[in-house]
Amino acid sequence: MRVSIKCLHNNFYEFTFLLLLAVIIFLCLNVFIYLTGREQDSSPVQNMSPSTLELFETLSGAQTPILQVTDNYLDEVNNFEEIVINISNNEHLAEYSGSMNNEDVIRDFSSDTDTDYIPDSNSDSSDDDNKAVRSRKISVAAIVHRDDTNNKGDLTTHPNDINVTYTSEDSTVRTLLNETIECNPDENIEITNNDSSPDQIITSLGRPKKGRKRKHPDFTVAQAKTRKYVNKCYLTKKKLVEPKVFIDYSCSCQKKCYQLVSTEKRQHEFQKFVTLGSYEAQALYISNTVKENTKARSYTVLKDNKSGKRKPKEYTRIYSISGINVCRDMYINNFQITTKKVDISLKKNRSGNTLQDQRGKKGGGWNKTKEHEIEFIKNIISKLPQYDSHYRRDQNSGCKYLKLGMTVQTIFDLYLEEFNKINTDSEAPEKPVSFSTSKRIFYNNFNLRCKSLRKDTCNKCDTLCIKIKNCASDVERR
Repeated sequence: MRVSIKCLHNNFYEFTFLLLLAVIIFLCLNVFIYLTGREQDSSPVQNMSPSTLELFETLSGAQTPILQVTDNYLDEVNNFEEIVINISNNEHLAEYSGSMNNEDVIRDFSSDTDTDYIPDSNSDSSDDDNKAVRSRKISVAAIVHRDDTNNKGDLTTHPNDINVTYTSEDSTVRTLLNETIECNPDENIEITNNDSSPDQIITSLGRPKKGRKRKHPDFTVAQAKTRKYVNKCYLTKKKLVEPKVFIDYSCSCQKKCYQLVSTEKRQHEFQKFVTLGSYEAQALYISNTVKENTKARSYTVLKDNKSGKRKPKEYTRIYSISGINVCRDMYINNFQITTKKVDISLKKNRSGNTLQDQRGKKGGGWNKTKEHEIEFIKNIISKLPQYDSHYRRDQNSGCKYLKLGMTVQTIFDLYLEEFNKINTDSEAPEKPVSFSTSKRIFYNNFNLRCKSLRKDTCNKCDTLCIKIKNCASDVERR
């Protein structure tokens, strides 16, 4: 009996010990879970939605590994640039994306080649060396997500030197790396190669202007005049002028002109007038539809008009629309013009001078620089030694450079020397042009720079220049 009681006591102690151990382990696990959750809640980074997380992983390249440059890939890119691919539906697009390893790929090799790369003189200083280093810059222009439910998540990459043109309606736009791509499942895609050769020189007349940019570069004064006389909207200095719209005007004269000429005829003549295309055509139309006759008799005679009374009219006018005589109010309101325009058109026709618009053409001419003086300065500047940039010819807007020390003031001094050699007449000497005039001719007619580029050198050229300057004799310089 005592033995059985002793065994029960031992089992009770073991059971109690195991129970306490289980409780301690449970409490430790709860404390660990609580501390872990607290650390996550205290994180400064907020939880992102699934769409935001997917976009973040796409842009950061977490899901798209960067491939290494291989010869096969460069051959693939070269073949890709020589072909114009027209893709008309999603099946062709899927086949094309499948040919690029059927996966989401982002290729970025912009770190391999620098835009300011200058070849080393030890490796590629001449054309005879076989160690010439040729590098090619290939960078990703955009990542296009196609809204295809069957192939969701497919990406198509395009090199930076390839233009992608999409023609579609109701399309979505996504911008990446300053490139705008419009994508739509039912669209036509055309990929063309616009790779320009670095040896191509961009030529332009005069140096590119600096200063204030035009507020509306698409609407110049000449374009506004052209659009005005074809009844299109145009922009003035103050506002945007809308196209004219026909108004069915009803006059209050005794003739009832709105009944003599039908609305269809008046609208036809209105459309014909506002779309003539030029100021001269409208003036000629007015002079043909408005007949001017000298008045038959005069009841008032004013001599020298000293009394201040208004001078009586000298002519009588007969207005007509579609060959039918109408009153002046009907004519003016039908074509939506003013009486001043009619007066000027008839006055030009009466005087026999040109019907062209002479506004803004009168300018000063007494102090205008003569053409032969301008040509003389241009010939002097064009004879100066010029050279092209060796490493920056595709980034300097086609400009050329003068030799060291040749400034605008030096060019003006050369002009004065040449002018004094030619102008030897002491009785009627001519005056040379001013410095400001020669400077304006230099900037407006030539795209030249007086200061050479610092980056337009190489290590070998700089080394040779330093050695030449440090030579003590002419033999060493040679």
